[in-house]
Amino acid sequence: MPLTGLEYLNVANNLISDYRKLLPLQLIDSLEIYVAGNPFVDGEVWKNKIKSYGIKVLKEPKLL
Repeated sequence: MPLTGLEYLNVANNLISDYRKLLPLQLIDSLEIYVAGNPFVDGEVWKNKIKSYGIKVLKEPKLL
């Protein structure tokens, strides 16, 4: 399976308007994502929904 070793993904400021577009990422174990600056982040509903899918969202970007 491709990307199985992916541990961190920064999708900040990518104009993602619907958090559900990130749901395929739940298939990657131990993945942490940073989503600031996307339109869906303005609301509050997405936070609990995305956590229920097992996707870990970071509050700050990682310095690599």
